[in-house]
Formats: sequence, C-alpha cells, structure tokens
Amino acid sequence: MNRLLTLTLVVLISACGQETEKKESIDKNPIQQPSELSTAENVKARNVISDPTVTKKQQEKIILQFSNGPSHKRLKLNGKTVVVIQMDSLEIEQLKKIDGEDNFYTAADDLMWYNSMMLKKMNSLGISVEYTDKDTVDFYSKVFNRRIIKDSTFSLYTFFRFDGKEIKRTELFELIEE
Repeated sequence: MNRLLTLTLVVLISACGQETEKKESIDKNPIQQPSELSTAENVKARNVISDPTVTKKQQEKIILQFSNGPSHKRLKLNGKTVVVIQMDSLEIEQLKKIDGEDNFYTAADDLMWYNSMMLKKMNSLGISVEYTDKDTVDFYSKVFNRRIIKDSTFSLYTFFRFDGKEIKRTELFELIEE
C-alpha cells in the first residue's frame, strides 16, 4: 500500500507541471526568461521558506529547496529527442528527508523500472534520450531557443519530448505508450 501511495505521489507531482514557453525564432539573445507563473511559484516558495515562524523541520516538509547553487547546461537538439531533467544528489537527499528513505527508495525503484521501459521504447523508435541534473537548461535548434528552469513542480525525473519542431513537457507513461 505504501508503495502504491508513493508511486501515485510521484506521478501526481510530475503531472502538475506546466507547459514551457515557446520561442519561434532565433535571435541574438538565445536565453529566454522564466514564465511569470514559474517565477511566482518560486517567489511564493522562497517566502514560505524565509518565514521566521516556520521551523526548519516544517521547511523541509513544505518544499524542495534548490539551494545548491546555480547550475546550467546548453543542449543542442538535432532531431527527435527525449530530455530527462533529474534531481541532483543534494535535491535527492532533501527528497529522502521529506518522504522518508523507505518510501523514497520504493518509489525510485518503480521509477527506474518504468524508465528502463521508456529507454527500450525510445531505442526501438530511434529516438535519443539525454539526461541532465542542471537547474537551468537552454535548448536550442535551428528553429527555436528555449530555457527551462527546474522548479518545485519537477519530480525525481521530469520528461520533455522534442519532436523536431518544439519541446513539450510530457509524462513517462505517455512516452512508454508512444
């Protein structure tokens, strides 16, 4: 039962994501600023974390803190690609504290099994898969530039699919069923 509850929680967290912004043409500044919604969510989270009436233990339970310093990656997309933005080791340690180690490892085990199914499926379709644990990822291709900033809606693995024209956030199960 615990395993099912944790898996459901992981799926719900990843499903609560938002669409990324689209930039139609390449210009001299290839970096796109985060959407207002993403910025508002991050500011709200920071305000809760900085509230002096909230204890450190309560802060850990409220939200993952992306406080491990800025990390950045530029990723060129040449064809159909699945991009997996994963949590880094510090974020994973926070998640273990929030969910409890047993629940975390149970959910992570399930996620790894589904991820291996996705990798087999993408391999059979000839679609490349890229992994990164960076907090900010700049995607670029011949037709667009896009910046994605990791925020509180991201799960252990957050999936994006590039179809050759645009990149969209997607669910693991959609990739498996493709």
